[in-house]
Amino acid sequence: YTKSLHTMPLAGTVVLAGLYVLPAVAAVRGSRSGQLAVAAGIAGRAVAARRTGSRVWPDSLAHPVSVTLLLWLTGRSHLAHRQGTLRWKGRAL
Repeated sequence: YTKSLHTMPLAGTVVLAGLYVLPAVAAVRGSRSGQLAVAAGIAGRAVAARRTGSRVWPDSLAHPVSVTLLLWLTGRSHLAHRQGTLRWKGRAL
């Protein structure tokens, strides 16, 4: 994923963080609105999984963690792109 995630716009990462990661952090810290936002995100993921034929549980419960990992991978890709160290199948990109 590192080879191509650097093409994701910064606005997309901000939106994902705001919708899924920050509410999860707030929920862990006891925020009721954070808990409701996490529940809404999980419910949305469950609906999407059901409609597309994907596995619903426990995947939907892990959605905030999945988005966090996606953002980490995207950050790695941006960094490697800036440093000129992107590689694919042993070749420089």
